[in-house]
Amino acid sequence: MLTRPVLLVLSIALLLVACRPTPSDPIEYLHREDSIIIQMLTVDADASEIERRLPVPEFTLYGDGTLIYQSVSEDGTRLLETRLPADAVRELLEGIVDEGFLDFIYEQPAPEGASGPTTFIYAHTRDLANAVSVRGADEPLPEDAGEEFDQYRTVQAFVATLRSLDPVALGASQPADFLPASLVLQVMHIGEPPRQGAPPLPPAADIDFAQILPEGSGPVQHGVDGDLAASLWSQFRFQGDNVGTLIGPLQQGSQTYLIAFVPLLPFYENFPEFNLQ
Repeated sequence: MLTRPVLLVLSIALLLVACRPTPSDPIEYLHREDSIIIQMLTVDADASEIERRLPVPEFTLYGDGTLIYQSVSEDGTRLLETRLPADAVRELLEGIVDEGFLDFIYEQPAPEGASGPTTFIYAHTRDLANAVSVRGADEPLPEDAGEEFDQYRTVQAFVATLRSLDPVALGASQPADFLPASLVLQVMHIGEPPRQGAPPLPPAADIDFAQILPEGSGPVQHGVDGDLAASLWSQFRFQGDNVGTLIGPLQQGSQTYLIAFVPLLPFYENFPEFNLQ
């Protein structure tokens, strides 16, 4: 006859087995506006200090379905915003989890000769999270690359999927230009305006660079919010090759400046910490 303590242990064990998730159970995630569910960003080796400290992700999906992503076309790079339905968020997560991404090693081995930028991907379910970095994700692997690159191949497929994603096809709202509430500028003084007869430089309106950059000082980082952020964003967002790139020169008064221009995405303080060095 089984004793009472043994029966209690067996009952608990059976309860745990019954509650254990099965492969058919749907992936769960935090349905919160400040929760980062999937994020991808790419950083070039020659990126500026501010681009490394405050990189603008290519793809950021939040728990409430908000998606902010970079869209590249012949006209340049745009930062767009839309909202995915919960089923689409879960489908994206399932595609990542089913391939074993949550168990991948962080720093994937780089193929010999890989020279491209480093791409970082992060995924977060209710129970687990993982981040992975790959060098040269856009470059094809050598034909003789072995099974040690199986995870690398899978990450390459994820990168391609996220970059080619059509949110509307997944039931999202029509994407619109993202309007940041805050910007960070890195201002650099480069001296006198061009000599007489040179093409005029675009003016830098709405902000006094001389006031935030003392004469003779090195680069200064300066945050702007609200209406001023919106005004600067509307003036300069399409002047660089990439979101957050270095733009200029800009003339103000008798001086000339370069600025690095970075929009801050919502809840950036919750972003995963990638090793961007």
